[in-house]
Amino acid sequence: MIKLVPILLLSMISLFGISNNEYYIQYKGITLGKISDFSTIDKGYLIGKPVGGILGAFITFDNYIIYEEGKKPKIEGDNKEKKDKHLLLSLIRKIKKEQPKHTVFKKDNYEITIECKNSKCTYSRLNTKKQKTYTGYMNFKNNILDVMCDDESHICFKQVQ
Repeated sequence: MIKLVPILLLSMISLFGISNNEYYIQYKGITLGKISDFSTIDKGYLIGKPVGGILGAFITFDNYIIYEEGKKPKIEGDNKEKKDKHLLLSLIRKIKKEQPKHTVFKKDNYEITIECKNSKCTYSRLNTKKQKTYTGYMNFKNNILDVMCDDESHICFKQVQ
């Protein structure tokens, strides 16, 4: 009976879609880092750690930080920081609890439309000053974000499998 407890726990974890919430940060298909904790997104930033491999030999920083306007964190170490001008953090925060069939919201100089159907969401960002539209998509597995790719920035967040 005691041997069955771990097996039952593992079965429940996979049944209810609980995830380790680790994601790779990719730029144009190249993996730059790994995000181990998405909880900081509510504070307006994400922290990624560089990954090893061939690219890892050329990376000289400790953390890759993506932050929203006015929410730049003070993290010790040699950091590569990037302001989230594509509003990716706002998009993730908007859909992390539920996938809306259709929603529109405004942020900065953008009007953002999100449409979801069958565990896939598409979004468009209309730059109201330039009258230019940018797109992207998000896929979910068991109601957990699996992948998000943005066409303009060429940035993807992909769940570690």
